[in-house]
Amino acid sequence: MNATHNVFTRISHTRRLWPLAVGLSLGLVMSLGGCINIYIQPGAVQPGTGVPAQAPRVAAADGLRPGPVVRFGSGAGAHYYQPVFAPDGVIWADAQAWARARGGYLASISSAAENNFVFGLVDLPRFWLHNDTESLGPWLGGMQPAGSGEPAGNWRWVEDNEPFDFQNWAPGQPNNDSGGSSENESRVHFWAQRATAARRSTWNDVRAIYSLRGFVVEYDLPPAGG
Repeated sequence: MNATHNVFTRISHTRRLWPLAVGLSLGLVMSLGGCINIYIQPGAVQPGTGVPAQAPRVAAADGLRPGPVVRFGSGAGAHYYQPVFAPDGVIWADAQAWARARGGYLASISSAAENNFVFGLVDLPRFWLHNDTESLGPWLGGMQPAGSGEPAGNWRWVEDNEPFDFQNWAPGQPNNDSGGSSENESRVHFWAQRATAARRSTWNDVRAIYSLRGFVVEYDLPPAGG
């Protein structure tokens, strides 16, 4: 990532969003092409105010807004995905802990089709943070174990069974440009340069303690209550 974290910190502390509450009075079940099923439960969405670049740790499920559980694929190869909105921000470790507590894990991407599908779940303004040069999207499950060669060494998916074969890095990424921090940029999220697009399905490496507006959970089987 380019070194614009300090600019973003100032912007995020002053940013204010009007609360928005959206209530759903009925559950909705949709079927698209026989391979994508969307389950929307009654609920509400209420964005918070600005998110600091390094917010305090968010306890699992504290203030998070789970979205619909969506099936992608068919037959034995089908998996299930859930976008989770974090109005007050969430760091990577807490996003993964939330996913694990529900039988899932942060999304692992193995193809362009899957990447585009997962991006489509969070291609909404509330999931993204912006400054003058970049747009920061939700967490994915990509990570570098400690001690990996930088910037491109030993990337893998948090789900051990998924090889890191397909990659969709933004141009110039990963670059481990942590803005002078001693912590490496060792996690993956959706990211776009503002000059290119407000939101994009390309990836960026970022520090694990960065606070982002959401994440995508992947499940091998339909989650309970999903």
